[in-house]
Amino acid sequence: MAEFSDQPMTPPPPEEQYHGFFPGRYTTAYLEAYVDNHTYAGQTIRDRIIFSSTVDRVVKTSPSSTTETEEEEEEEEESSTAAQWTITYNTTHEIQTSKLIDATGMTSQPQIPNLPGSSAFKGKTLHHKSFGQEQPLLLKDPSVRNICIVGGAKSAADVAYACAKAPAEREIHWVIREDGNGPSAFFAAPAMSKR
Repeated sequence: MAEFSDQPMTPPPPEEQYHGFFPGRYTTAYLEAYVDNHTYAGQTIRDRIIFSSTVDRVVKTSPSSTTETEEEEEEEEESSTAAQWTITYNTTHEIQTSKLIDATGMTSQPQIPNLPGSSAFKGKTLHHKSFGQEQPLLLKDPSVRNICIVGGAKSAADVAYACAKAPAEREIHWVIREDGNGPSAFFAAPAMSKR
């Protein structure tokens, strides 16, 4: 994970790192500290976050103009050329904003690819979203001799790291598109010779 320029991230101890990867708890601790250490207009970033909520509706609306003079109208036009947004959450609450960032995450709803031959596969398949619950059993099971991680996103890196650090000997394969790109590519795959 890249750190923010105004608050460097303290690297985890070397024994917790594997080729530059480390457990997600260090990133979580860094982000927790970041939102608590940054205050703007008397509120921390954490104070500005609305937790445990469901967005019901997002509507793009036109900016309203309540100016009375030509001069005020010109200033209004210069400062509010962007559209406005109305976000309804938890059924009855609304927020008006001129900027909207959709950061719901690609794993909010698991997308399992339809791979040819997957119906004949006898092993276990799972999405990163359930890896946290499955990890203790999966990585301690001696019958699990081969693990294949598909994807080049941060979640795939987390799974690859956890599998590589697990004490049991097994083969770990991490499959990333040849060009290293994808819907949420974490980094470009290094060039490899074709087998």
